[in-house]
Amino acid sequence: MNTLQLSDCLILITDDDVINRVVLKHMLKDVGIKLEEATDGEECLAAIKNSNAKRVIVLLDLNMPVMDGYDVIKQVKSQPSDFEHIRILVVSASLYSHFANSGLSENIDGYIEKPVDKEHLLTKVLECSI
Repeated sequence: MNTLQLSDCLILITDDDVINRVVLKHMLKDVGIKLEEATDGEECLAAIKNSNAKRVIVLLDLNMPVMDGYDVIKQVKSQPSDFEHIRILVVSASLYSHFANSGLSENIDGYIEKPVDKEHLLTKVLECSI
């Protein structure tokens, strides 16, 4: 079995709000996984394509300008072979039930409601790094 090391992973924090990105980075600073940021879905997809990480864990806000989180999930779903190394954790102030109605819930690896609980976040990130 080929197991990943944390050093093989990248956490890509994708949120248009700088405060949210700073808070998430602070919560994750001791995990030992490289952190990068994107401010919208287009930047997120570009960062994924430019990354050489064996696993990219995307912390994805849903409501962003340019390209929102829903469109990022649709892009990843539409090209599974290009994005098989991607794990998506939605981090949103929207209720999960609202997101589930979008029909995209089976295409993500977890859902974290804002305000973010650090222990819950760390648990989900570590599950995705396996």
